[in-house]
Amino acid sequence: MAQEYVRFRIDLAIPKSDWDDAPAGQRNKIRLDILDIKSRALKINQGKQNEEDTIMAKWHVCRHEFGDCPCIEIDISEDVPNIAQKRKL
Repeated sequence: MAQEYVRFRIDLAIPKSDWDDAPAGQRNKIRLDILDIKSRALKINQGKQNEEDTIMAKWHVCRHEFGDCPCIEIDISEDVPNIAQKRKL
C-alpha cells in the first residue's frame, strides 16, 4: 500500500560559540524535540531493495577550517548539549 511521508532534511551550520552561549535549557529542548520527531520516523520502503535510511539525527561539529582536525559526529540520542566538553576540543 502506498504511503505518503513528511520528510525533514535539515542541515544548519550554527557557529559553535553561539551554540555554546545558548542557555542549556534551550539546547536541551531542541535536542528533545528532535528526538521526539525521530521517534515517529520510519524507514521508507523498509525491507525492500530501495529502502531509504530516513531515521537519523546527529550532532556534527564541522572543523574543516582547522586543517587536520576531523569533524565530530555523534548520534543525537547522546545527551551532549555541549559537544566540546565531552570531546575535549
